[in-house]
Amino acid sequence: IYKQFTNHPKIQIYIATLSKTWKPTLSMFLNFFVTLSLFPGTIASIQSSSVEGKFQLGSWLTIVLLAVFNGADMIGRYILNVECGGLASLLLQEEVVLEEE
Repeated sequence: IYKQFTNHPKIQIYIATLSKTWKPTLSMFLNFFVTLSLFPGTIASIQSSSVEGKFQLGSWLTIVLLAVFNGADMIGRYILNVECGGLASLLLQEEVVLEEE
């Protein structure tokens, strides 16, 4: 079963690609894993400090921090997609061409 699985042309393409890009792929995985495993719990545990005469968020602090993080994440992904000329659409077109061959 293993030989049948690894002899499939798509699997060979994935293995060849991963063998060349395993370091950046691992780095990206660890970045997302650590960020998303710590992000909600750590943000929710932060308490707002109260200083006399200053603007306070109080119980809104968690909501504001979550909204800012998610908004910045969305803007960053959008900018990357625009600057790369729609990288996602190009990759999807490449996959369609490979499937047709």
